[in-house]
Amino acid sequence: MGKLIQSIPVDTMSALMSYDWPGNVRELQNVIERAVILSTRGVLRVSPAELRASSTSVPANAETALVSARPKRVRVTVPPFTREHIEQALRDSGGRVGGAGGAASRLGLKRTTLIAQMKRHGIHSASVSAPANDTVKPL
Repeated sequence: MGKLIQSIPVDTMSALMSYDWPGNVRELQNVIERAVILSTRGVLRVSPAELRASSTSVPANAETALVSARPKRVRVTVPPFTREHIEQALRDSGGRVGGAGGAASRLGLKRTTLIAQMKRHGIHSASVSAPANDTVKPL
C-alpha cells in the first residue's frame, strides 16, 4: 500500500498475539491491511477492544459447558471510515468494490457496508479509480 510502518506499539502487538484468530490467516491479513490503511505517522495500531469484541476465548474447564449452549448473535458496529480511507482503498483496488482484493476486503468490510458508506460520503468508484488527467493524451 506504499506506507512505511516504523513501529507497532506494545499494546497492539500484545493484542495481535493473544487473539485466537478464528478466521486464521485471512482474518489476520484483513486486520493488518485495515490497520495499515488507517495508520498515521508510521505507527501500526489495532484496537485491542476490536479484537476482544470478536474473540471467544474460553477457559479450558468451561469448554464442556459451552458445547450445549446456543450461540448468541452479536451485533458488531463498524467504525465509520473517512472519505480519504475509502478513496485510498478504491485506488489501491483499481476501483473494484467487492471480491478478492476489492476495496471492501481491504477495509475489512462487507461489500454492502462499503457501498452504504460510499453513498454516505458521495463517492463513486469510477471517479476515484479514473486515471489522472496528466496521463491522458489530448486528441
